[in-house]
Amino acid sequence: MKKYTTLLLFSLGITGCAIKWDYPTTTKKSLEERCLPLLERIMDIQKDRDTARADITDKILEFESGIITRDQFHNYRLQWLSTEDELRNHVTRLYDRAYRKGCL
Repeated sequence: MKKYTTLLLFSLGITGCAIKWDYPTTTKKSLEERCLPLLERIMDIQKDRDTARADITDKILEFESGIITRDQFHNYRLQWLSTEDELRNHVTRLYDRAYRKGCL
């Protein structure tokens, strides 16, 4: 039994020495420094998307209530689709960058 315990401790010691410990250094940016600006920008864009979605929902209700015409609604809808497409593509690129940087 003593022989196995010694062998086990020796094996753990060798394995432990082989592991590369990656301690943070002063030259590496902290996770917060790397990620916070990127994540804040993602949140800002998502907020803009929520606002645009609420605006188009209001226009849908106005159209259904007869307050705006079909043409007016069509123009609002096209504008919203264009804005949503642009914001969605931008935030997708930011999410991709955040994944690559290890932020998510």
